[in-house]
Formats: sequence, C-alpha cells, structure tokens
Amino acid sequence: MQHNSCSKRKPTGRYIYKTDQSVYLVMPKVSLEYKENTRDRILGSAKLLFEQKGYHETSMDDIVKTSGLSKGAIYGYFESKEELLGSLHDKEYAELLHRAENLMTEETSATSKLEKIAEIYFLSHDELSREQCRMSVQFSAASLSIKPIHGEVESQFEKLHAVISSILKEGIRNGEFKKGIDTDAISSILFSTFKGLTVLWATTDTEIDWKRVRDAMVKLTLDGISARKPK
Repeated sequence: MQHNSCSKRKPTGRYIYKTDQSVYLVMPKVSLEYKENTRDRILGSAKLLFEQKGYHETSMDDIVKTSGLSKGAIYGYFESKEELLGSLHDKEYAELLHRAENLMTEETSATSKLEKIAEIYFLSHDELSREQCRMSVQFSAASLSIKPIHGEVESQFEKLHAVISSILKEGIRNGEFKKGIDTDAISSILFSTFKGLTVLWATTDTEIDWKRVRDAMVKLTLDGISARKPK
C-alpha cells in the first residue's frame, strides 16, 4: 500500500504542502489591522513626497522607495498615483465633513451652528502645514484632468454645501434669519470663500490670521441675514 508523503517548509512566510500527487501553496492569513497599517504606511509615504516634491514630480517608484514596500504590495492597495492622491484628500476631508455634519444633531441655534462651522473650517488651518494645503490645491487642480477625482471634488462640494444650506434654512424656520434669503447662493459664497483663502495661503507667502478672518466673515454674514436688528 502506497502512502502519501507530506513535507512542509516555510520560505518567506509561505507554507508549501507537498504530496505525491499535488503541491499546495498556502498564504498566511493577513489580519485587517495589518492591511490598515500597510495602507496607512503607503499613504504616509505618498503624503510626505507630495508635500516635499509636489504631486507631478513624485513617481510611484519614489513612493515604493520611501515606503520600503515592494511595488507589488503598493499596487495591491492602490492602482495609480491618482488613486493615492484621492485617498489622501478623502481621508483629510472626511474628518472636516464629519465634524460639520455632527453640528446638525446639536440642539443649538442656527446662528451658533454657522459660527461653529466657520470655526471648524478656518481654525483647522492652524493644525495644517502650508504644504498640506498645497497638496489639497494640487488635488483640486488634478481633478480637472482626472475624471474620478473630478467627481469626488464635486461630491465634497455638494456635501458641505448641503450642510451650510441646511443651517440657513433652519435659521429661517425658527425666525433667526430673514425670510427670502437665497440659501443656495449664500452657501456657495461661503464655501468659495473657504476654498479661495486656502488657495491664497497655499500658493503664496501670504500670512493669514485665521481667527480674525473667521470672526470678520461670520459678522459680515450674520449682519446680512439676521432677522433681528443688532443691538
């Protein structure tokens, strides 16, 4: 009677099981935590390079070298440099949007919510470097020629625009803001001001006092839309 022989060796983390008839290659299970850590490692390397060299001057080979991972490992998570840039921007923008959307569940006045959303956006720049803002601007510029990224930029605009518009409509309903104000136009103006100042700061050596700008913008807006006369 013939018995199957079975041998096992462990080269480079792979297990090979060999019988008389077949050879089985079994890859070790990779934990979700490991995958997330690897993904963050790739994103961290890409972010560093985009900030230092610029998006267009950075190659995938640069990211491979900086991360210390193989090219195959990186392409297993991201298909292209464009996808890396999009993921980086999504990660940073998601936190901002999450904080803005949470305002809608707070039991505070619409005026307070509008003040807080300005604080979230403007004062977040105190936590960011000019290089990080430049990367955000590069993302927006890249969206003009990269269709998937262009769609993401539009989606992000629509989400934040919707939050601001909802706050304005709430203020109209409860009598804080004037009836008949154009909530859509005002939301677009506020969002464009946010983005425009970010571009100015990122692309020039202009110094901006974000708290001062926030206070001035909030006052200008509320003076124009408030249903109650200032004391």
